Amino acid sequence: MLPKFDKDGLAIESGYTRVFYFSYDTKEYSGWSDEYINVGVSLPASSTQLDPGNGTGGEVAVFNRMSWERVEDHRGEIVFSTLNGNAITIFELGTYPENITPLEPSTPYDIWNGTGWVTDIVAQHAAEVVTGEAEKQARIGRANEYINSRQWPGKAAMGRLSDAERSQYNDWLDFLDLLEAVDISTAPNITWPEK
Repeated sequence: MLPKFDKDGLAIESGYTRVFYFSYDTKEYSGWSDEYINVGVSLPASSTQLDPGNGTGGEVAVFNRMSWERVEDHRGEIVFSTLNGNAITIFELGTYPENITPLEPSTPYDIWNGTGWVTDIVAQHAAEVVTGEAEKQARIGRANEYINSRQWPGKAAMGRLSDAERSQYNDWLDFLDLLEAVDISTAPNITWPEK
C-alpha cells in the first residue's frame, strides 16, 4: 500500500513508496530506494517521489524543487581558455563557461578565431628568432670558453703561441666569425657552421 500525504507533506496513511534522492548542494540525482513511511512522517530529506527518468551520457538530472531537469555535466573535463589557451579543469555542473572550448590549441602561438585555433605565424616566428639568438649566443660563449681554456689569447699577446696553436687559434677565430655572421632571421631554419 502507498502512503498518502497531507498538504504539508506528512503521511496520513503509512506505506511503501519509491523515493529518488538528490544531493543537498548540487541537487543532482544520487539514487533511489523503496522506503516505508510512517503516519506523521514526511519523505526523507533531499528526496522526491518524482522519477528523474533515464539520463544520457554527459548530463545529469537536477531537482529544481518541482521537477527534474537535465543539466550538462562536464566536470573533470580539461578545456581551454579562448583568451590565452590555458588548460582549465571544469568543476561545476552546466554548459561550458564563456570563453572556453574543448578544442586544444596545437601550439603555444595559437589564437582563437571564434570557431577554432589558428597559429599566429608572426608571434611564432618572433619566438623562434629569440630562441635562435639565444642558441647563437650560447654557441659563441662555448667557443670563447674553449679558446680561453687553451689560453690562446694570453699566449698570443706575449708571442708564446706555437705554430700548431696559432693554426688552431685562427681556426677557432674563423669559427667565431662564422657564428657571428649566422642569419637568425631565417629561424627555425638556421644553418649553423661546423666547428
